[in-house]
Amino acid sequence: MIGIADSYNSTGVNYSEMGHDEKALPYYKKALPIYIEKHDTIRIAYTYFNIGYSTQNLIERAFYMEKAKMLYDKTDPLFNMAVSNMCNLAETYFYISKDAGLCTKMDSTPQAMLKKAENLLNQAIIYGKKEQMYMNLMFSYEVLAKIKEVQNKPADALTYTRKQYALKDTIYSQEQKNNIATAESASQIALRDKQLELNKVMLKTRERQFWMLFGGILLFTGFAVVLFIQASARKAQNKKLEKLNKELDLANKTKAQLFGIINHDLRSPVASLINFLHLQKSNVLDDSKKLELEAKTMTSANGLLQSMEDLLLWSKGQMEHFRPDIKTVSAQSLFDDIEALYTGVTITFSNKNNVIFNSDENYLKTIMRNLTGNAIKAVANTPNALIEWKAFEDNGHNYLSITDNGTGATKETFSPLYGNTTDIGIKNGLGLHLVRELATAIHCKIDVKTGDNGTTITLTIN
Repeated sequence: MIGIADSYNSTGVNYSEMGHDEKALPYYKKALPIYIEKHDTIRIAYTYFNIGYSTQNLIERAFYMEKAKMLYDKTDPLFNMAVSNMCNLAETYFYISKDAGLCTKMDSTPQAMLKKAENLLNQAIIYGKKEQMYMNLMFSYEVLAKIKEVQNKPADALTYTRKQYALKDTIYSQEQKNNIATAESASQIALRDKQLELNKVMLKTRERQFWMLFGGILLFTGFAVVLFIQASARKAQNKKLEKLNKELDLANKTKAQLFGIINHDLRSPVASLINFLHLQKSNVLDDSKKLELEAKTMTSANGLLQSMEDLLLWSKGQMEHFRPDIKTVSAQSLFDDIEALYTGVTITFSNKNNVIFNSDENYLKTIMRNLTGNAIKAVANTPNALIEWKAFEDNGHNYLSITDNGTGATKETFSPLYGNTTDIGIKNGLGLHLVRELATAIHCKIDVKTGDNGTTITLTIN
């Protein structure tokens, strides 16, 4: 019975991760009575938390998360999920405090709700530091900054915001991502290093030969002409060797960059395929849903295979110079690539005039995949999530734009699109840096508009 309840819970989590909380709730509520019957306190608390997290009604959310907290306090308050529940309950109190009617229903006041939220977050920070729960710490700082803003304490709000972003930069170090590309290109680097050592040996050998011949000139003046010719030949050969060394260095950097792009572009479709396989493995779906899921899994796998082939063929052609190949590219072919790659997400496409671009198809595909992945993350917790790609013409220029109705972001989030001085970290990530580099290579201008109602990124291509 516990296994069946665990399957219900896993199915609910999968739906929640895809942004379908309304589909997740029935599975959580099926699992709950089984856990209660088996007196499994930890799983009961976990399910209460999942129900509360997926519930839109703030009072109901607080009710379930309070029940979860009571159980966690009795069993293991330092458990990571217990601290996560504490942070989310504090955030729920914060949102309730902004509605006097909801406060009245809970027999409380806005000030009292803010105080309860602040107390929970301070306790969560103590646990988070003790157990090194950095994600919970980051979340606590973020909500505390909002509370201090409401309390008209801007200095305290700024302090917590700075702590939040400092912790984000620490957690999401680019070093771990670069290790993947470094490992993949290790053999190429080793080959380059051996070639460099050989070149150094050749240079030293030729230098010794020069001095031996120079000494011979003093004894055999008759060989002056021969020595001059040899010295000229050595100089030319040395220049060739130096040029070869520079080319080897450039080739190594290009390979490392391409491996990084391939790794980053395949991460999202692989994750999507894994989600489909997890759902398909569960025993709680009827036959029609399983057939539908099998079709989606096959489509996703074919799309992933095609993307791998595209990326590998492109990387093979780019290994020497890493330069764009400008050709005519239809907007529809770009949209077909995105649609095939992201089968588990609803994305709409608009291409009324069948727009044609003069650009590099693979550069545009990589840019669009990164922007689509960011948009999916932005709408992950948005009801009625919307992502739309458009291709259009205006005043002799061709444009591509992507719009989402997520929570929006700050200008600092998109700063990697406009310069290379920003460190790679949680605030931007590898994706936006890639978008900037590839857009610069094909002379593509990027414009970002973001706010509370979502984000629109527009690419001016030609």
